[in-house]
Amino acid sequence: MIIYCYMLKQIHFVSRIDNTNAGDIWSSPLWYYYHFFQQYNIVRHDIGDILWNKISKDDVVIIGGGGLINLSDVWNININKLFDTKATIIGWGIGFNTHYDMSYPNTYLDMNRFDLVGIRDFAHLSNLSYLPCVSAFLPDLKKKKNIKRKIGVIEHKDYPITSENLSCYEKINNSYTIQKITDFIASSEIIVTNTYHITYWAQLMCKKVIIVDKFSSKFDCFKHKPCFYSGNIEKDIENTIINENCYLEAVELNNIFFEKVKQITKTKIEKKASRIRCVCNKVKIVFWLNENKKKIYTNLVRYTIRVINKIMRILILF
Repeated sequence: MIIYCYMLKQIHFVSRIDNTNAGDIWSSPLWYYYHFFQQYNIVRHDIGDILWNKISKDDVVIIGGGGLINLSDVWNININKLFDTKATIIGWGIGFNTHYDMSYPNTYLDMNRFDLVGIRDFAHLSNLSYLPCVSAFLPDLKKKKNIKRKIGVIEHKDYPITSENLSCYEKINNSYTIQKITDFIASSEIIVTNTYHITYWAQLMCKKVIIVDKFSSKFDCFKHKPCFYSGNIEKDIENTIINENCYLEAVELNNIFFEKVKQITKTKIEKKASRIRCVCNKVKIVFWLNENKKKIYTNLVRYTIRVINKIMRILILF
């Protein structure tokens, strides 16, 4: 019974689960606040393949991070279905991400249905609160390396960089391990990329970042604007600004958001647990009565007989 009650104290994490994409792997808040979430039964879901039978209205569902909004009808439909479960739905550092080589989703997503939401897009038309990606907590972002190259190129594994002017520079992609990616960023003076998270991580590591071959709307709302490749790399380098405060800002905003999530989670799940404990206690009473009804009946009969005997003795005296 105790185990059963524990299993019902569930929290769900929904994101894109793709172990060949470093940004998808490391943008879930689960990894950085596990010390709190580990007390609950954790269920992970891929945004494209949600385990619907595991979600109840009494659960907490955290969606994010990553560019999950307006990428596809399937993902928008699944988020709407999550709203319909009546669970508490939280959006943590999610982003708008319409690809230019794909049709715009027909499925409307009402962002106001979130119980709590922060988006990684700064000053977005939706007017939702800004919350940079939680992957700012990656320990590897703090590493320092000797500079090995002036310009390093990191491309998206699904969208190779095509500019011939950049083919002479050392290049990796975002399918590499986080250790190799952050080593490459740390040992480069300037990063040229077409991936969101490489741009973000390079900014947090105080590198100049130039975006090339932009293929999605997700690059439009960085708070700290990167430079977009003009064809003249040296000119772009001159026009790129490093903001040394973005790391501390990202950490602070996520910690503030976590406190809100923690309060919501504790309130929601403990309320559910309280109801379950009440039911469990009632069930225990029923079990006890069933298991002890013969003993109770025997004792009741014995007590009744004793009372009758006493009454009889009194009557005899009279």
